[in-house]
Amino acid sequence: MTGTKMVPKEKLQFRPSAYGVVINAGKLLLTKMRSTGKYWLPGGGVDLGETLEQAVKREVWEECGIDVVVKKTELLGQRFFYIESEDLACQVQLFICQCAPMTFELQRHDLHDESVDPQWVDLVLLRADDFQDWGKEILDYLITCDTN
Repeated sequence: MTGTKMVPKEKLQFRPSAYGVVINAGKLLLTKMRSTGKYWLPGGGVDLGETLEQAVKREVWEECGIDVVVKKTELLGQRFFYIESEDLACQVQLFICQCAPMTFELQRHDLHDESVDPQWVDLVLLRADDFQDWGKEILDYLITCDTN
């Protein structure tokens, strides 16, 4: 984080988001961020009227092309951020959903998204700074996951 941008409270957009932790054979399903090349979990914003579980299933399918079953959902944390180029201020609650894959062949369905290149990455190779954000929190969470 490089600094703080003060914005009026009414300018903040509340954005709950759901991201999938999908593990198969000791590998974690990740995408790369188009703008930075860093890893990120498949997922994104929860649409109005959508549950966290519905959102993560939709996002994993759009970004990675596989179907998942949600086993457990938890709040990973919350943050505020500002995107200068869009003049967008957000209050984010990031929910993490431990998922089991039902299919395994990866392909993208939403080609206009920031996340690209879905792949299975060996868990033992991951470091906090490999992630776009939340790297330490994600790795701490992985310790609690069923990695079968």
